[in-house]
Amino acid sequence: MQVSNSPAYDPSGRKCRIIEIAVDRTRYAIETPELSKLLLYGRRCQVRHLSHYYGKRLGDATGAAALSYSKKGIILEIFPGRRYIASRNSVQNLLGGYMSYTKISELRPDNSTVHSCNNPTIQSSITPWVAV
Repeated sequence: MQVSNSPAYDPSGRKCRIIEIAVDRTRYAIETPELSKLLLYGRRCQVRHLSHYYGKRLGDATGAAALSYSKKGIILEIFPGRRYIASRNSVQNLLGGYMSYTKISELRPDNSTVHSCNNPTIQSSITPWVAV
């Protein structure tokens, strides 16, 4: 995740300042006014596809960004079902100009609580009864 060095154009042709996100050889972007509203008010914002066709162009919405439950991180949900997290403090420093980039981490479901059939395991004690 890094601050873009040049403005991008949205679908209506308006210039906007963006934060670039590079994951899995694909580039995404979040507009900085939306990201600052997310940090201040907790509103969800859109993650858009970023292309480099005659300059940086914002494409369709490919995900959403929201605050975590503890409000210490920003969760990026990029469709179809990929989830990433970044520290809220590092994103605030990124917007403030104190940092030029920050790392994000992928969130994966815990495999120990998921059964091979993708159902949570239910363990109960079964005691054998013997008829006398």
